[in-house]
Amino acid sequence: MMNIRKVLVVSTLAALSGLAFAGGDKSAADKIKALDTDADGQVSATEYTATGKTQADFSAIDANKDGFASSAELDAHMAMKKDDTHQMDKPVKTDADASTSTPPNDG
Repeated sequence: MMNIRKVLVVSTLAALSGLAFAGGDKSAADKIKALDTDADGQVSATEYTATGKTQADFSAIDANKDGFASSAELDAHMAMKKDDTHQMDKPVKTDADASTSTPPNDG
């Protein structure tokens, strides 16, 4: 009976976190609140990974490496990911793009 309860709790958390992180219009504070099962204002690695997310994903959010993700850290992470997405739209310069002209002869 206890295992069923744990499965239900973890499943519910996973569903809520999926909704929280999928909701592009939700603020980082709202997302943290949805994941913060002990209501301490931050999300621990345990709370985060209980939702089916990976430790690597959590580590990317936990900028100060204190073992907790705050809404400020999530805000910064989301902004960085948004910037990375926009950077993908820009053309990448290659060596072929470099000028092939020769420098002037001073002699």
